[in-house]
Amino acid sequence: MKKYAFIDSTGKYRYTLSRVWNENLGKVVFILLNPSTADASKDDPTVKKCISFTKSWNFGLLEIVNLFAYRSTDPKCLKNVLDPVGRENNYYILKAVEDADKIIAA
Repeated sequence: MKKYAFIDSTGKYRYTLSRVWNENLGKVVFILLNPSTADASKDDPTVKKCISFTKSWNFGLLEIVNLFAYRSTDPKCLKNVLDPVGRENNYYILKAVEDADKIIAA
C-alpha cells in the first residue's frame, strides 16, 4: 500500500492523507472534522476504519481531508486555536473532491 500525507512544516496541520492499494479502482474522499495522529507512515483508528469502508465498497484509493486541518486527538481544543482551519485547507479539500468517485462527509 502506498501512503501519502501533506503536513505543514510546523507539524500542526495535516491537509491531506491518502492510501492507495489499486490505482485502477475508484477513489473515495472522506471529509472529516479534524486530523489526529495519522501521517504518511502511521494509521490511526479513523484511517483504519476509512480503509476498511473503502475496500468493502471495492475502491482502491482513499483520500482524507478535514473541515479543520489542525491536528489534535481532542476536537474540543479547536475552539482554542487561533486558526483551526489552516491556510491551505480549502485548496486541498477542493483538489481532493474534483476527481472523487465517491464523497463521504462524516
